[in-house]
Amino acid sequence: MMDQVKNAKPRKVEDEEPKLSSIQKILTEFLIGVLRIS
Repeated sequence: MMDQVKNAKPRKVEDEEPKLSSIQKILTEFLIGVLRIS
């Protein structure tokens, strides 16, 4: 999975920034949920 993400590099970095921020948001919410469960 990580290899696919590395290989699929978009030409425009500007398009990547919103995706990264949304991914970070999802990961943070996921980690918070895991911490609440445990």
